[in-house]
Amino acid sequence: MLAFESGFTPIELGAAQFNAYLADEGLDAALEARRRGGSAAAPGRERYRRAAKVWLWGDAADRAKATMSLPLEIVPVGVPGAREALRARVLWKGRPLAGALVKVWRAPLGADAATRDSIGVAWRGRTDSRGEVAVPVALAGEWLLSVVHMEPCTERSEDDWESTWSSLTFQRAAAVPQ
Repeated sequence: MLAFESGFTPIELGAAQFNAYLADEGLDAALEARRRGGSAAAPGRERYRRAAKVWLWGDAADRAKATMSLPLEIVPVGVPGAREALRARVLWKGRPLAGALVKVWRAPLGADAATRDSIGVAWRGRTDSRGEVAVPVALAGEWLLSVVHMEPCTERSEDDWESTWSSLTFQRAAAVPQ
């Protein structure tokens, strides 16, 4: 397992685009706060960071299940790609994050970059009260799980919102040994 955490990058989106992004990422609390606070018609000022993980390969479940101390992290409960469903836990600052929207993409094995970049979401689901979700990954391919968490920015003079984007990528072979 490899992990990467970026620093924050500021971005500003027009009101309609920002609200659509919040809805698409399942960031209901942030969208409701904008509506309640009267800022839904204002541009969205946000700083975001990434927390990415990739499972290279192997069958060591203890390595796959180890946390990497990322601020937002998708932690497999088993070896990614070993079974037809991957149970994963989403952690925010080391604690289970309930109700988070997990989005999943799948590219065919060996897909070129253009194909890989144009694939739509294959599955969506929300984490349960323990921050867990079971993702169907029965087909062979390159898989990407993604989750976003957003909170009001602590430095309001710079940005209104602070988000963390977490991902887990892995490959499921055409024939998985049992």
